[in-house]
Amino acid sequence: MKAVRLLVKGNFNSFRIAGGLKYHRTYHIPSKTTLIGLLGAAMGMDDVNLAPLFCSLKTNAILTKLSGTASDLWLITKLKAGIKPESSPIIREMLFEPEYSMYYSTTDSSDIQLDDIFNAFYDPEYALTLGRSDEMIEIKEIRKVTLQPISNSYFKNTILPFNYKDFFDGYENVPLLQGRSFSLPNVVNIPISFKIENSRRIRSPMKHLQATLVYDLGIKVKGREDGLADEQRRLFLY
Repeated sequence: MKAVRLLVKGNFNSFRIAGGLKYHRTYHIPSKTTLIGLLGAAMGMDDVNLAPLFCSLKTNAILTKLSGTASDLWLITKLKAGIKPESSPIIREMLFEPEYSMYYSTTDSSDIQLDDIFNAFYDPEYALTLGRSDEMIEIKEIRKVTLQPISNSYFKNTILPFNYKDFFDGYENVPLLQGRSFSLPNVVNIPISFKIENSRRIRSPMKHLQATLVYDLGIKVKGREDGLADEQRRLFLY
């Protein structure tokens, strides 16, 4: 499978996990909607026009390096009609200096070609951010690659577009060094497409996917024939 691969580095980035009020936790890996939004910014597309890309493109990311996490304290002022404004502190979890390999591939229904994606990231229309609008990234490399099909292999630091328990064949065999910790896989429902509603441009999820976030402890997946490899990097596109 042909794809465009980006190697990117951020400074502080976050991908908020929905539901938290006082403490905003973050995913470690950007989901499909975030990656499509990044491409839309590179191509100068309005968010209303992104809807076709959610179905016609396949994408995913692999976390290749993370220097650490940080907590950012915010003070939000809540404005309510007829009531004195209230201040509410929140804490946002952030990723410090994450680096990713990101992949974009087209489908038969896509009006966008790989050359369009490559050229857009080579000379983007808008500033490229990953997460919030002020969380910019640096593109270190853009390259067209050929992904090779694999099966019965290990995957780590990426998103699996399915519940790993249905295809689980063991954890990666790693030495148990003193002081080392691991993060176990986490099954979540993530939005994979959005629509823009009414004149206020409110974004609402159209479709969700049950997926697995795999962290630094790799898992072996069996019974799937749609795994892909880029040298030592392994992932699924969705």
